Amino acid sequence: MKLNVEGAELKVFWGSTRILSAFGAALIFEFDPRLLATYGFHPTAVLSFLNAMGYRLFLPRTKADGLVLTPFQFPRRADIHVNLLALKHDDVRR
Repeated sequence: MKLNVEGAELKVFWGSTRILSAFGAALIFEFDPRLLATYGFHPTAVLSFLNAMGYRLFLPRTKADGLVLTPFQFPRRADIHVNLLALKHDDVRR
């Protein structure tokens, strides 16, 4: 499921709880703390919600030999603007 809702991601995730629980859809979404703040959300609220739903977050990067997924660590700076991939824990191969 791809989202581009300019900071309302948490509202969409809340409304999709049954779908996320039942199907464990992969999620691609924009993560921008400044946009989240326009809806009154702290960025960690999105990360905590997805973690509680059983998701792991990754920064997807394209390299010459294919797609590389780097585990996402929330940075201390607020000016981050990245696209994230969220996968259910069970779907992630170690």
